[in-house]
Amino acid sequence: MSKKVLIDKIKALFSSIEQAGELQTAMLQNGTVIQYSVLEAGGTISTIAADGVAIPAEPGQYTLEDGRIIVVAESGRIDEVKPAANEDEKTEMSEPAPAVVDWAPVIDGLKGQLEQYAKRVSALEGANAKFSAAFRETLGIVETMANEPDGKPIHTPRQSVFSETKKIEKAHRFDRLKQALK
Repeated sequence: MSKKVLIDKIKALFSSIEQAGELQTAMLQNGTVIQYSVLEAGGTISTIAADGVAIPAEPGQYTLEDGRIIVVAESGRIDEVKPAANEDEKTEMSEPAPAVVDWAPVIDGLKGQLEQYAKRVSALEGANAKFSAAFRETLGIVETMANEPDGKPIHTPRQSVFSETKKIEKAHRFDRLKQALK
């Protein structure tokens, strides 16, 4: 197998991993379609133009259809995701707060967040498994490339008359030294 074919195989492995981290889409309240990697701080977010091109979201706040607010501080990076405001919070607080707090909506909200995190962890574990498999296969390809000869084989030079002459000269010098030491 040629080195070019092996390198193309490595590129194909890693491009398939990049595609595994699929982007999700959602719609804003104003009708704009967005794409995001993960709906949490650190995720990436883009708006989809009319021609279908993804453009990194500009800094600002974006309200999803379900009321959650995405805060983008740096172009294309999610800084914060705020939960949807309850209807009670939207109205003026003219009524006194009830003495008993109903925790059910809070718990339900936390359960929903927990489910989202569990899905994200599962997706990351799947991507990690794909990356590990691709990495092992890449190592195998690199080892194959390392074991293949690279171009011309190395030949040892032929023995020449001069190398034999040098050996004889060394032997004569050794003999003369022995004679001188006796």
